Amino acid sequence: MKKKGDLSISVNAIVIIVIALTFLSLALVFIRNIFEGISETTITVQEQIKQQILDDLRRGDKKLSFPADEITVAKGRERIFGIGVKNTLDVEADFYVEIWSTDGEVLVPSSTALPGSVAFFWDINPVHLQVNEIGVIGIKVIGPTATSVSDIYKLVICQDAVCADKNQYSAKSFFVKSIG
Repeated sequence: MKKKGDLSISVNAIVIIVIALTFLSLALVFIRNIFEGISETTITVQEQIKQQILDDLRRGDKKLSFPADEITVAKGRERIFGIGVKNTLDVEADFYVEIWSTDGEVLVPSSTALPGSVAFFWDINPVHLQVNEIGVIGIKVIGPTATSVSDIYKLVICQDAVCADKNQYSAKSFFVKSIG
């Protein structure tokens, strides 16, 4: 009789393990589906924003489309936004992006932020555009790691690799506020 009891406990243990593994696999499938949905939503939103930028530039003679006057980013977090540039010149041209601080210092793209400052990351290579062609450029804002910071920056589009006040194609000032 003792051997029957041992066998019964073994069978119960196997059944419990099978049920636990079944629930674990169902939970993993559910979580995977959630993340796939989030990534699809993110891609859709990015495409919609890109389309809005393109539509904004197509409707008028604007050279630069910028999403907002204020960008909010959490401390230690990243936020990606797109800008649109339209070549309104009579010839094809290369366009360079620079971001300037309030004191006129040209910022260098960085993938990490310092404790008390915001960092920006973008492609430093020129965007080559035909006449009336529109290009969308992605820029990542990285919030500071320690303190909240608010400051004004200037996005400058130039036709030369080194921008200056005299050779700016277009420019836009914007406010960055880190929270949290």
